[in-house]
Amino acid sequence: MMSADRVILDAQTYQSLQQEIAELRQRLTQFEQNDRATDEFELPFTCSVREKQFQSLIANIPGAVYRCRGERWIVEFISDAIARISGYPATDFINNPQRTLIDLIHPEERDLIQQTFNQAIATKQPCTLEYRILHANGSTRWVSHKGQGFWSENGTLLGIDGILFDISDRKRTEEEREHFFNFSLDMACVAGFDGYFKRINPQWEKTLGYSREQLKTQPFLELVHPDDRESTIAATQGLATGSVIVSFENRYRTKDGSYRWLLWSATSSLEQQLVYATARDITERKLREKTLKETNQDLEISLKAIIEATSDAIFFKDCQGRYILVNSSCAEVLSKSIEEILGQDDTALFPPEIATRLQANDEEVLSTGKTLSIEDAILTPEGVRIYQTTKDICRNGRGEIIGLVGVARDITKRRKAEEALQRSEGQLREKARELEQTLLQLKKTQAQLIQSEKMSSLGQMVAGIAHEINNPVNFIYGNLNHIEGNSQDLFELIGLYQQQYPQANPIIEETIDEIDLDFILEDVPQVLASMKTGAERIRQIVLSLRNFARLDEVGLKIIDLHEGIESTLTVLKHRLKRNITTLKKYGTLPKVECYPAQINQVWLSLLTNAIDALEMGTGIDVVDSLVPTITIQTERVEEDLIQVCIRDNGIGLPSKVKDKIFDPFFTTKPIGKGTGLGLSVCYQIVQKHGGTIEVYSKPGRGSTFQIVLPVRNSSSS
Repeated sequence: MMSADRVILDAQTYQSLQQEIAELRQRLTQFEQNDRATDEFELPFTCSVREKQFQSLIANIPGAVYRCRGERWIVEFISDAIARISGYPATDFINNPQRTLIDLIHPEERDLIQQTFNQAIATKQPCTLEYRILHANGSTRWVSHKGQGFWSENGTLLGIDGILFDISDRKRTEEEREHFFNFSLDMACVAGFDGYFKRINPQWEKTLGYSREQLKTQPFLELVHPDDRESTIAATQGLATGSVIVSFENRYRTKDGSYRWLLWSATSSLEQQLVYATARDITERKLREKTLKETNQDLEISLKAIIEATSDAIFFKDCQGRYILVNSSCAEVLSKSIEEILGQDDTALFPPEIATRLQANDEEVLSTGKTLSIEDAILTPEGVRIYQTTKDICRNGRGEIIGLVGVARDITKRRKAEEALQRSEGQLREKARELEQTLLQLKKTQAQLIQSEKMSSLGQMVAGIAHEINNPVNFIYGNLNHIEGNSQDLFELIGLYQQQYPQANPIIEETIDEIDLDFILEDVPQVLASMKTGAERIRQIVLSLRNFARLDEVGLKIIDLHEGIESTLTVLKHRLKRNITTLKKYGTLPKVECYPAQINQVWLSLLTNAIDALEMGTGIDVVDSLVPTITIQTERVEEDLIQVCIRDNGIGLPSKVKDKIFDPFFTTKPIGKGTGLGLSVCYQIVQKHGGTIEVYSKPGRGSTFQIVLPVRNSSSS
């Protein structure tokens, strides 16, 4: 939509330019008359001056001034401004039938523009038109064309004078404004001071149901609800005195007779005698407000009923701490009537120490704006009662704090019940701790019993095997001495026979050659020596088994720990033969007072775990990692303490496993490979002896178990 001030400005410009064109015509006439009257000596000088004046005048005009003749508008003169407008220089038009002003007009408008302009010329009226032209670069431009004819004294049309302006920018602005005007969701309009609409957008038809013609042909005040006309006139009075912006609400009648609520925003232009306004349909909002108001009234009634019906004490105070509203429950707590409470503050209703505390709480809520929940002990005729009180600020519709609201609930019974419950919970927790300790002790005892039973069974089996083996071995070992002596006597007798009867009969000679008597005489002593060595080895193994089992030793004994370690290695020798190297770094140790079978149980569990770890692989970050190795190192660390370290170069333990390794029934081995009792029992046995056991391990760096035992057991004293 083109603004009114722009329309007026263009009209003034056209009027001024028209006057300038008239002056140009007058000067041209004078120039022609002067040409005829001037003698030939003055003519060149006068023409040059007048031509410069004419060119200067034309150059200062923002449009393209032209003069043309004939129906085809062949140009006799046109200013250089035509190049800026059309892209063609002025020389392309002058006296050129092939490029006229008609040729510039867009083909879609050419016939209509030419017909309209010719009709104006025929009636000797000036003509002002706006149309599109084709620019030399192929684009489309908008121009404003104002022209009129000039005639001879006898009425013959001599030509047409006019001026062209480029109005493309103005047209684009008008199109944008028209777009926003027509597609606005609000109802936009331009109205005159005469009380009629001049322009309206399509939203008016959609909202009110009238056509645009119907809206423009009746005074807009007639559409206003009769009850709103006076307020509407009062609200718009300022528009007649200046370009102020006013905002107001009123109701407009629709085509079906109903009314819609509109929210207006309007301003005016005194120069144009126009009002520019937008109106938004707020009918739905008004209906919601009405419904909300009715709902609030119902809620207020319901809220009062609820406040009275609740057993909680509910109260409202203003910013000065005076009670403005209380329910019956609150009055009952204070043992006063509602009338006696209203208008009073806490100092008039409570003892000084309670009133001071309550007022401090109120001040905290009002100053911070935060909800406060506290417990108050209030002295009532029934005695001291405990109330859970929640206080919060209260605001009006403008968001201003107008006081605080509070709810107090009697929790005396609940507090007593909670205290009783806490006492019961404390007792239950104590019993739970005792049960937990008992359960833990039972688990440890169970683990120890299981492992002890296993070791007892193992010891009995080992002792039985040792006993069964020992008898035949002793028989064999004892008879070997006799066989050795008898065989020696037989060999000496054969030697005597050979000496006394060097010439044996053929049968004896044949038999001697057949049995290779010389080999027998040499081999039998060696076989007897090997058998004696083997029997001695078996006797040593049996002794190691008996030392490991130690079933014949009850209570504390003073033993050599190295013997127990060696006995354990003998028991595990079948597993150690699997490419596992054992390094022994024994120090000089005193004999230790201990329970031998239990200590041997510790060596068995630790060495078995080391073998299991090496069977899983060796670590990548330890020396000689390619050779599975178990290192046993013993030393005396203090006068009354000895230390045994059993180290492997296996894959090591993660920290989360290392922290739980001594827990009962914890194992990292597959199902069927372990019970998780071995290390737990080791820990208990070492503790029972007054010692310590620690593990040092990192992934990829093997594991080390360090056992420290006292030389003398404290329990023996």
